[in-house]
Amino acid sequence: MYAAFLHEAVQLHGYPQFEGAARMMTDAGDMCRQFALACARAWKNKASDFNVGEIAFLVRTCADQEKRVFSLLKTSRLP
Repeated sequence: MYAAFLHEAVQLHGYPQFEGAARMMTDAGDMCRQFALACARAWKNKASDFNVGEIAFLVRTCADQEKRVFSLLKTSRLP
């Protein structure tokens, strides 16, 4: 949802400095969905083995991506 807001800020208000952040936030959202799916698979298949390392990697990757987005936004200046 925040990625959509950033895309809209670029299109409606002409803030091109948010374009990269919008793409990065979209990628973070995709990673969060992958994390949620991995968690759902693990929950659904309680009796079978699942890869905790994969789930941990996905959530860390998503958090790192979001951190990069907010660092980029923090250094961006509005006209």
